[in-house]
Amino acid sequence: MKIFAAAAFALAAASLGAFEDEPDELNWDTLGGTVAGFDHFRVWCEENPEFKKELLALPPLGTLPEKPATARILPDDFADAKVKMWWKVEEDGGGKLLTCNAGHDAVSGSTRTGIDIPADGLYRIWARYWHEQGGHASFGFELCDGRFADETDFSLQTIEDVFYWRFDFAEYVRRANPPPTRKDEPSGWVWESTPLVRLERGRKTLTVSGIVHEGPYNSRKIAEFVLTEDPFFMPGGANLEGDGVRELWVRRPQICEGNAAHRKLWRRWKKKFVSDLAAGAVAGVEAGRMAYMAFYDEETNLVGSPIEVVAEKKRMKDFFAGLDRTSFVKKIEGEDFIPGVPGWEIEYITGTSNGRVVRSNYGGDECDASCLFEVPSNGTYAVWMRYMETGEHLAPFRLLVETPGGETLAEKTFLDNNDNGHGYGGWIWESLEVPLEAGRSRLRLHKNGRGKAYRRVDCFVVTGKKGCDPGEIGTVVAPYDGSKPLTVWKQDETWNGYDRLSAPKPGESLAPATVSLREGEVGQIQLLVRNNTKETLEATPEISGEGAAFTRWRVPAYIQDGGGEWCAMPLFERDDLFVPGEETAGVWLTIDGRKEGFRSCETSVVVGGERFVLSIVREEPLPASVPRPLVLGWASPYRTVSCWEMFKDIGINAINETAVPKADAVKYGIRLNLRFNDANVAPEHVREVVGRYKALGYDYEDWGWSFMDEPPAGEIDKWLECAYAMKEIDENVKIWVNPGEGSIEYAACCLNIVDCADYYCPAIQHFATDGWRNEIYNDMIHRRDPEVSFDILMSYSTPCFAEKAPSAPLDYLGMGAFAAGAGLDGWGFFALAYGFTYSNSLWDEKNAYYGDQCVNIYPGAAGRTISTRNAEAIREAVAVYRRALAEKGKEK
Repeated sequence: MKIFAAAAFALAAASLGAFEDEPDELNWDTLGGTVAGFDHFRVWCEENPEFKKELLALPPLGTLPEKPATARILPDDFADAKVKMWWKVEEDGGGKLLTCNAGHDAVSGSTRTGIDIPADGLYRIWARYWHEQGGHASFGFELCDGRFADETDFSLQTIEDVFYWRFDFAEYVRRANPPPTRKDEPSGWVWESTPLVRLERGRKTLTVSGIVHEGPYNSRKIAEFVLTEDPFFMPGGANLEGDGVRELWVRRPQICEGNAAHRKLWRRWKKKFVSDLAAGAVAGVEAGRMAYMAFYDEETNLVGSPIEVVAEKKRMKDFFAGLDRTSFVKKIEGEDFIPGVPGWEIEYITGTSNGRVVRSNYGGDECDASCLFEVPSNGTYAVWMRYMETGEHLAPFRLLVETPGGETLAEKTFLDNNDNGHGYGGWIWESLEVPLEAGRSRLRLHKNGRGKAYRRVDCFVVTGKKGCDPGEIGTVVAPYDGSKPLTVWKQDETWNGYDRLSAPKPGESLAPATVSLREGEVGQIQLLVRNNTKETLEATPEISGEGAAFTRWRVPAYIQDGGGEWCAMPLFERDDLFVPGEETAGVWLTIDGRKEGFRSCETSVVVGGERFVLSIVREEPLPASVPRPLVLGWASPYRTVSCWEMFKDIGINAINETAVPKADAVKYGIRLNLRFNDANVAPEHVREVVGRYKALGYDYEDWGWSFMDEPPAGEIDKWLECAYAMKEIDENVKIWVNPGEGSIEYAACCLNIVDCADYYCPAIQHFATDGWRNEIYNDMIHRRDPEVSFDILMSYSTPCFAEKAPSAPLDYLGMGAFAAGAGLDGWGFFALAYGFTYSNSLWDEKNAYYGDQCVNIYPGAAGRTISTRNAEAIREAVAVYRRALAEKGKEK
């Protein structure tokens, strides 16, 4: 059984590029298939006769059913439900109601029943519920596999596309400008509808549940649900249909194959509709909520709500209008530095420029790092550096400005004595005057052998402007190349970050490049396109040559992080690429060595009239005997088939909670299923869980049991009690523990834990600190103690709060090399997707339910799952791990 999420017609899942990727919220289906969206579209057509004429000249994209099927679900259908957590069927004067009490205590409350979909078709689902003025009574509506109607274990799933909708929804913990709700409407019965959803004929399970929402809280009272194929049906006798409406309906905005010609026309209407949504000019709660949904704006490559995107467009327009272009100003990031004598490395720090700094090692070793930069003319320049002063700790280092040949032009020493500093810890701007000739020069950071402290450098600003305070410059825009409309270049380091104002770094160009791939691996290349004009330009890539069979392109869209910064992260399949005036867009190239017939060949990519030639070199695959790592993203797949496919595609093979039959787990590459944070070790409960996994076909080695997440020192005795009790009940159950980030004192607790842990996954700091300087514990986690044996030994990192940082992919990519070097079976990270259970939107991190909401893959329209630069780095880390193990094998 398969349920397609809000898709107008069946979609060929394997046909990538058959339609453009969009978020699962405000996409063509939602824009054209909701009551508010289609009504606005209908009026637009009537007010713009030339538009309507062009539209009607295009072929229809389907047909309307002659006899629309309809199904009603009444409270009595739940009367015999085996699942009735806090839900009841009650008499209410004139009839029966499905009811549930108010408030957060009803969040996990659910009831289920089986329903029959009368025919394959596109349905709108209506709910009739009681609204009490002054509050909310949010509830969820879910359709899934019909076999679950009597299932009481909510962790059991099948791999399918599940339809879910939140009725009477009021976003929770919205910090500003919450979407409209019905809260202040008069008390009475309300009809509310979902967007259109494609359903297949047959038995389904309907689950109605309470959900987290904003208060005040009213009791839930539901009179009925209506599923109808009639798109013009309005409860109470009203009808949307009128003269000529049917011809517009079959040409409305919708997701389906073969709509490319229609999209060019629809975009004219979409621009107006989005503008009206942002301005609050479309009446009704449904439209008001749409103004806060995420959509892809093809003009700017931004993903956000209409309100956010319209505001950001205005902000950028005002920014460019007020930009001072009279003086040369260039910014250089700390992460652009390349170590000479090793010892400087890149570190993420919140609140720094681009979220990254370059940091020296702690000890007294001598090391340096350098970066090239260019100035346009001869002159005296100020080189400003932002670095961290470490309070009373002396940490001497030098900044040198050199010619490309190594001649020192100027230098300055920092933090050499108590007079050389500002007397407090924090970020400091200091400048160095230096005469420079036009062209390239080099910045070099040199740490000498004194001082026991890290040296941290955030960024530099080089300017010819006199009296410049770099802290007041704000955003630095490099000069544009006025000789051509578009500047296109290959980013030297694919995984480094960039932003909407990025320019080529010294040496970056479109020179021919080579990528060497083992058969079965995937390669990535990042091209950037900078618009040197004030108008939006099209720069749609064209790929040709033998390598076109293995190469595809995607657009890295810009999405806001928790602080409201726009960062390039989700990767969208698109038919067109547009670059806004004076901004930079990305073209993400993927070369797939897993495709049939993969071979050494050449491909050509033309972007904006500029040609990039890529030579693809096929290497022999690694032997099958080279192990694949276990990779845990602290997440379960979204309830779509495509998400399970993406987990397999990028190498995520350890999941939480979700239990599917073993055959399905094998099909999608899942090797380990973790039962998380269950401290109930009562014999009957343990036997029930063990029996459940056995019934699904799992062996003991296929799953693990976690009692608590990162048990603190004060809870270790409790953890050990659970472990000893578990082994008494069933010694075959594999015990999983992730002992957190820890500390030197915590190492003693870990020495107790390891005796009971079969699957051990400490944070990466345990390895970076040599077992918290505990020699015994360090030998254990490096498997040098023959008395300690782990069935699985992993480690994990926590790049949450910063997973949208421009260089965040490096965090995920680095885990492969680290795990291989430490002799681990794999790694985990927090998190592939976290905080989405109660979050208002996976696309919205500014108003997240949890402050550390972390999303690295996104739900797309029509059941698709959207990859990200981070997700691609996770897959690359698997290849790095296997290559490293293969090299180790050769050394042995």
